[in-house]
Amino acid sequence: MSEPTLESLQYTINTAYMLVASAGVFVITPGIGLFYAGMLRKNSAMQVIVQSYITTFVVTIQWWIWGYALALGDGSSFLGNLNMAFLKDSNPGPLVEGGPVPSAAYFIFSVFFPVCTVQIFLGSTAERGRVIPAQIIGFLFTTVVYCPLAYWFWAPKGWLLVLGTLDFAGGAPVHIAGGTASLAYAMFLGPRKITPRFHAYKPHNATMSMIGTTLIWYGWLFFNSGTLQAVNTRTAYIMLNTHLSASAAGMTYVIYDKIFHKKFSMMGACEGAIAGLVAVTPSCGYVAPWAAFTGGIMTALVCRLTINVNKWLRVDDAIYSFNLHAIGGCMGSLVTGFFASSTWTDMDGSKDAIAGGWIANHWVQIPYQLAGLGATIGWTFVVTYILCFVVDKIPGLKLRVDEDQELKGMDAYDILESAGETIDGVIVNTTEILVAHTPAHTPDSGSFVRGEKKE
Repeated sequence: MSEPTLESLQYTINTAYMLVASAGVFVITPGIGLFYAGMLRKNSAMQVIVQSYITTFVVTIQWWIWGYALALGDGSSFLGNLNMAFLKDSNPGPLVEGGPVPSAAYFIFSVFFPVCTVQIFLGSTAERGRVIPAQIIGFLFTTVVYCPLAYWFWAPKGWLLVLGTLDFAGGAPVHIAGGTASLAYAMFLGPRKITPRFHAYKPHNATMSMIGTTLIWYGWLFFNSGTLQAVNTRTAYIMLNTHLSASAAGMTYVIYDKIFHKKFSMMGACEGAIAGLVAVTPSCGYVAPWAAFTGGIMTALVCRLTINVNKWLRVDDAIYSFNLHAIGGCMGSLVTGFFASSTWTDMDGSKDAIAGGWIANHWVQIPYQLAGLGATIGWTFVVTYILCFVVDKIPGLKLRVDEDQELKGMDAYDILESAGETIDGVIVNTTEILVAHTPAHTPDSGSFVRGEKKE
């Protein structure tokens, strides 16, 4: 038996970390469900949690059928081919010759990228959207939106990668696409009947959202660091940047709420941490810790100051995905264009050496980033809206429930274990439900009702 070489040992270590990272990223699935459910009314919370699991089932199957092949196959400049559909032509080795991990390990890790993306935008349908049509749209979205975007940014022949656009771990394909799809879906559905248009209300369980945020934060440490597909000093810096950005952004939200609303906010702290994770996703492998810290603060301020974007656009995005993920993702991409440095890609002798951003006098990097933003937002919004329109026209697949069912709550409509028309275990009628969930109007409620200015 031959002695293991240094290369084979590194390959084994990389594979082990990739599998650990895959298990770590998985907890983002219930994390997103809990984060969103805590923000909503009690009688529609369970639907969002159940849908987070169903989304994992549906997108994983799509990834196995053809998603992995379309996003990563050796195709044109626009999309991969179907040679790896159903993993039929996969082999025990890496996805590409000389790759750092086996294809099977990368499959189980990479599947959670589209899973998270679909979960992000399906949350915008809360309290009036049906699950089955939403899952059909999620399957189609992964095929015609996420797969092309992933290919453009990360495949060797992808036109945005060839152009020079930088996105390390999914700022555009995951966050901006998810947030933009939220806007398109919410715009198509229209506002909830139970809520005065575009008005803030108290989350039914801020602690639930905090637990969800913690799971997301934990999983995102693996999400970003696992993207490197290697274990070395750069891996440590990626995880450090991720945690530092989330902490900086979370602190920014907390300080903002204390200054302007005189109280601390659990939801503000959660949303701030999420904003920081969004901000650092495209840049975590390209920037210094100080830049990750700065980018987290900048993104948090922009997201916090645009909290009223639902009102401005007259769209009822129930869980504010467009604000946190699309706007935050755009800021993260621009931060990458400013602060990216070849110092960090050179650290491990990486093949993805870059010229850097404006800090490295590479002035064309911001235009490259803007090209990526424009392509992502334009493609995602148009295609998502078309998908909503088409699926809604199919008999039996109306995207939205009728008004009576909406007033009873989506849990009563969709979920077997639902409390339905109960509040704290007491059966009530629809009128009592409306009274119990009347939006908050107290002048000192501050960020607890999401910090929106109320008319």
